[in-house]
Amino acid sequence: MEWNPELVEAVAIVLLGLIAGILDYSAGVGFGIAAAPILVAVMGEDPRSAAMGVSLAQLASAIPVLLQHGRKRNIEWSTEKKGIVALIGIGGVLGSATGVALASSMGHDAVRTVFALALVVILPVIWVEPRGGGATRRGSLVPLVAGVFAGVEKAFTGGGFSPLLVAAQRLSGIGLKEAIALAPAAKMLPLAIISLGYAVSGYGNLLLALYLALGSIASAIVSPGILRAVSPSIVKAAITLTILYAVARTLA
Repeated sequence: MEWNPELVEAVAIVLLGLIAGILDYSAGVGFGIAAAPILVAVMGEDPRSAAMGVSLAQLASAIPVLLQHGRKRNIEWSTEKKGIVALIGIGGVLGSATGVALASSMGHDAVRTVFALALVVILPVIWVEPRGGGATRRGSLVPLVAGVFAGVEKAFTGGGFSPLLVAAQRLSGIGLKEAIALAPAAKMLPLAIISLGYAVSGYGNLLLALYLALGSIASAIVSPGILRAVSPSIVKAAITLTILYAVARTLA
């Protein structure tokens, strides 16, 4: 029996979307930071096409996963928390628009180099656990600045948004699990900008985005239940090894 290569690739991408979604929505390590290195280093995608694909897939699952988190009572909304999420979103819009504009003006080899270096930059953020310290705090520029950096990182690597957003929320006083649950709300507009920006620039791969979205939407159903029991340390170690492999292969 001969396997259809296109079917095998499609199934692999759907499974990648499912696994990346579970890692993002239950452990906060990031959908793109799990999926994009494999798409670029193993499957040979252009970093901009990978960023567009993972962003559109996450956009498709953002509302379903927020609804699921709400049903699981992983989120308790307040005026302060809405303000923090809004600041992150505003910063993310500015950063993602800037990142898309810069990446779209660069050559393929240059973008791959920046992709690899940006992956290295995000590694410490995955491992560092900031201490929030109780009640949420208003008036901080941390969420806004983190949103800008997260947007630029997302545009170049397809990942890094969730770890930065979770860290910013923790520094603003939000608990870890609730910060993970709130992250999709802050990402929706930046994800839309990256998806649309790269599609207009000619780096859209709608079939890739569709396969990833199928896996991502499926992950939205199971991830909120996993959030209460997951231990992210092993996941972070696996993501770190994946990133190091992707960096070595991309720069080779």
